[in-house]
Amino acid sequence: MEYGIQPLKKTLYSKYKAYEKYRKEMTFSNEIKQRLDFLISQSSSFEDFQNKLPLLNLQGDFFTNSGKLKKYATYKLLDFPQQRAKRDNTLNKYGDYLLKNLEEKFKQNEVVLSEDEIIEGYEKIKRDVFALPDVEIVIEPWQISQQDEDFIYLTFDYGIKNQGEVRIHKSQFLTQDNGNYKLQLKHSDFFLLVDSKHQSKSRFIKSSVLVEQLTTDNLRPPTKFYSARKEFIFALDSLNFLAEKNIHTGDQVEEYFSVMKSKLKDSSEAIENVDRKIEAVVEQYKYKSSSLDVKKKLEGLYLQNEKLKNLHNEIKKTIDEVEQISEYSFGHKERLQYHPGNKQNQKNIQKL
Repeated sequence: MEYGIQPLKKTLYSKYKAYEKYRKEMTFSNEIKQRLDFLISQSSSFEDFQNKLPLLNLQGDFFTNSGKLKKYATYKLLDFPQQRAKRDNTLNKYGDYLLKNLEEKFKQNEVVLSEDEIIEGYEKIKRDVFALPDVEIVIEPWQISQQDEDFIYLTFDYGIKNQGEVRIHKSQFLTQDNGNYKLQLKHSDFFLLVDSKHQSKSRFIKSSVLVEQLTTDNLRPPTKFYSARKEFIFALDSLNFLAEKNIHTGDQVEEYFSVMKSKLKDSSEAIENVDRKIEAVVEQYKYKSSSLDVKKKLEGLYLQNEKLKNLHNEIKKTIDEVEQISEYSFGHKERLQYHPGNKQNQKNIQKL
């Protein structure tokens, strides 16, 4: 009232309710899939899988009233306000979570976490893999309209001469020495854009829209974190677990090892794709004077290329180490862990 701010209108409230419903549904699906991915990789049988579901606050419905196995299973989060259970065939278009496909996956798991170890193991995977951002963008000081104890407010231009603010929690920002910030986002993130003049025009926007506008404003291309990175770390963590259990060969090791090899191929293809983009930009402007826009675009592509090459080299190095350790384990039963860049592990490799 002191600053003449009007109450939010019903139109915005109704949009908020619709968004909340959509956001929760998205959150439920992502959260269910994360927990299922981990439990499927750490279950030795369907019965073991059922017993471990409640440990991660998941409720599964698999049987009819007569005791027959249903065609589609449903899952519900017990620690989220989820009203309707999600069916397994709606979680993934490839059928990865269908009951008929789970049994074959359980057979590949020679060694799994016990029920006592499940919660601790899942918390580690959440920190290592699921918490990783999908994209990172640079925010310059002039793009920040205000800050408070918990949030940073970014100026956001949209449409024709429309301007508003987007509020983002400080935990998603990294402070840089040059005064800039790095904003880390997930593809599933949504933010409320509040119009500074007409609150009825306020809306929720996807992170992709936010990234496109903010990077257009400061001419700094976003840095993408490819899904290959997350899948590689998941496979590496799984191999470390098997190594701790003195398992260095077999179907389960081969499964995670093949995932790492496929990620090596993915990263190689991504590097080639970025190289082609760089060549196209250079070719387009080789007879023209480079503008600030072009220079920053190339700067972003080169940075993206460098990060991809680092990922590619890390995967390649780890694959070489795992191959040597696996071969060595045929004749010796030592507990070895796969840590790329680890000095102790490099010494072990030299000894082999």
